[in-house]
Parts: sequence; C-alpha cells; structure tokens
Amino acid sequence: MGLENLVFVPSKSRYELELEEKGSDHFVKKSFSSEEIYNKIVISHHKQKANLSRVVNLFGSDAVVDRSKLNNDLVRGKDLFIFLGGDNHFTYCAQKVLSYLQRNPQERKYVAGVVLDPDKSTGALLSFRVNEFLEGVTSELASGFGENKGFENYSVEQWTTLEGSVKYNSSVRKLLVPAIDEYFVGESARMQMSRNVVYLDGKEIFPDKSSGLLVATGSGSNQGSWYNNVYEMIFNESGEFPKGSESAKMILTEHRSRSVANLYKGQILEIHSYNDDYGIISADCHKEHTTTFPMGAKAEIKVSDLKLRVLVGF
Repeated sequence: MGLENLVFVPSKSRYELELEEKGSDHFVKKSFSSEEIYNKIVISHHKQKANLSRVVNLFGSDAVVDRSKLNNDLVRGKDLFIFLGGDNHFTYCAQKVLSYLQRNPQERKYVAGVVLDPDKSTGALLSFRVNEFLEGVTSELASGFGENKGFENYSVEQWTTLEGSVKYNSSVRKLLVPAIDEYFVGESARMQMSRNVVYLDGKEIFPDKSSGLLVATGSGSNQGSWYNNVYEMIFNESGEFPKGSESAKMILTEHRSRSVANLYKGQILEIHSYNDDYGIISADCHKEHTTTFPMGAKAEIKVSDLKLRVLVGF
C-alpha cells in the first residue's frame, strides 16, 4: 500500500465551528460568558492546527480531506482511513465507512484513530497520538506498508458493530446508520418520558416507560461511555466488556427496575414505539445519523455481521 491508498480526515476545532457560525472572532469571543473558556478553545485550536500541519508537511495536502468529502467514491478508492480528532469524530467517520461496507461486504477497509489535542480529548476509542502515528506509518511505508506484509501482520482489532431498520407502515422500511458504540432509543428531549415496548425472542423484556433504552457494543462500554456511566450508577461496578464481543448489552436509563439484558449474535431485538412527542433512534449520538421513531413505528436491531477493522499498533 502506498500513500495513494490512505487518507487523513481531520475534525474541525471548536473555534472553527464557532467562527463559521458567528462570522468573526469578535462575535465568537462575545458569545462566551468567560474569557477563560474562550482562551481554552483558542489554545486548543492552535494545538490541533499545529498537529495537522505536521501531517500535511509529511504527506501533502492531497492526503487530507474534510469529512464532508467522505463519500462512497472516496471510500471505494482508499484502504486506510485515519481519523484525526476525538471520539465523536471517529465514530461519525467510521459510520461512513461501515455504510459503504454494508453495500460492499466483500471489500476490506481499515480505520485508525489519532488524537489531535490530547489535553482536550481523552480519545477512549483512539489508539494513537500524532507523534506515535506519524513515526509508525512513515517507518512502515518505507518498508512497504500493506505490500510486503498485509494488514493482518499489524495490530488490527475487529470491533463489533450494530445495525437495524425502522418500519413506519406496511410498505416503508428505513435502514439505520450502523452504530459503533450504541443506539439510543427514546424521546429526543430528555424531559419527555420514552415509551417503547421491547421484545427479545418474542418475549417482552423491559418496562415500557423510561428515559430511553441504550443498546451498546463493547466499544460503547468503555470507561466514560454513556452505557458504562449508567451501569456503574446502578450496579456500582464497571459494565465494560470486550470490543470484539459477539454480543451487545441493553440497559434502561434512569429506571428503578435495574433492567439489563444481552443481545447475542443471531438474535433480533424488536422495539415498538408509542413515543408521543419526538421519538428517535440515534446511532452514536450523531444528530445527522439519527432516525425518527414516532408512535406506531417498529424497529429491529441486531449485532451486525460487519466488523470495524481498527489499526491499533504497528
């Protein structure tokens, strides 16, 4: 594999996003109640841009694309996708790769996560800092990265993912965006009660009213994850399980029943909505990859046959 087969996809800094919305630094600064907060996002912005400049200097600007360009044509032509940023950016971009693989399951694609600003993001899903990755990948490219030895000779983990669909009436079915960490099923507004009837193997398994249902993979169970925070609050112990586990875990949020269950490979979770405000199913909490789940809709969720191949070491 040569340079033409890999691509870097950086996230935008918080400062960049605020600048796009507000139009000028003056209005960005005015929008924060504290100058200290403003200064922090500016400092982080400069750190991220300095690290990104190192990537550009080493690999050239053509090797770096904005995530808005991460479409099927780009995914088709590349083998390794390096996502620079934090966990949210990683899952958003990885969903794009998985969506492509759903339609092209015979192909193999690999992803890697690199933290752009370690002081800002812990990067629970990201295996590298910029220094580590650049040193590793440049060394391996010099010796024929992916050519003299295939990806299987590197440290590659295969993470379990989730997939599903929503049926709105007798004729309309919509595929859910694949999830790397979790699906959240419930009302979009947390102040609203979520109402869902949940079946596994034809049996109703949970109370129907809660603050929403989480269906999490191993990568969505790490320390600091939504699932693990809920689990630890209920059971006073970690709920973490392996990223490659052939199962998912389900838990009701904010419910005295302490309801948890396993979803194993081959099983189908069936959920009937009677959310009466604005029900949703959200893949990894990305607004752009969230599907409406109104009253009368039915969802099916399962452990996917697709694995996310993640480069974690050289």
